Amino acid sequence: MVEGLLECGEPVRALPFCADLPILRAQALVDTGQHDLATLALASATGASNSRQRRIEAQLLMARGELANARSLLEQDTACMPSRLILAALHERNGELDQAEAVLQGLLREWPSGHNPEKGPPPLAFASLHTTYGLVERQRRNLDQAHHHFQKATEFAQQAGHLRHVAISLLNLGVVAKDR
Repeated sequence: MVEGLLECGEPVRALPFCADLPILRAQALVDTGQHDLATLALASATGASNSRQRRIEAQLLMARGELANARSLLEQDTACMPSRLILAALHERNGELDQAEAVLQGLLREWPSGHNPEKGPPPLAFASLHTTYGLVERQRRNLDQAHHHFQKATEFAQQAGHLRHVAISLLNLGVVAKDR
């Protein structure tokens, strides 16, 4: 249940159910911007590091501006869709627009027909993909393409019922309109 809540963008709802699940608790805390608490939760995890744990560690490193260390962790999980989405965001944040686009294009090739609830990733993953792609295109000053991707991000975030991501997508649409 906790993983489902996290995948659907409901970290606040997941928190009460993951007190004894330090890695999932850390993910919920990262997703709510509580990086210090996420670091503590992650430190209490036992056992071998897994893909989710490396992703959370990478997100915490990104929040601290340690992009090279974050990239190193993410590049260990290039087969993992969430890791690749975070890697694309890292490239975008670092101004490596061609690398970000290559990661995003690879993901779009894997899911050519868009969101398929039975086969594909959840709509929130598509919202994240299109948000990052929109940021890439905005940095390139391709405002029509940026608008397209932010509009798609809005649609997928609404489909997921993720109000925070809807708000972010609408804000990005407003920034593109201002830039025009």
